[in-house]
Amino acid sequence: MIEFRQRIYQIVEKSEGHSGLSYGYDIFMSVCICLSLLPLFFRQQYPVFYYFDLFTVIVFILTISPIG
Repeated sequence: MIEFRQRIYQIVEKSEGHSGLSYGYDIFMSVCICLSLLPLFFRQQYPVFYYFDLFTVIVFILTISPIG
């Protein structure tokens, strides 16, 4: 279990170019942040924005929640 936690920590930490998975995580989180900001550019609330918000909130909660 400790090795699993250490690996998750290595993935979530800022990528130093050593791990493709960590770099992919960084890109994925950047896209999620941009998606969560997208609805702020529109005056009207479209249904697709609800799903963007729901998806990004779930991702952020799963990312910061403690494991085990």
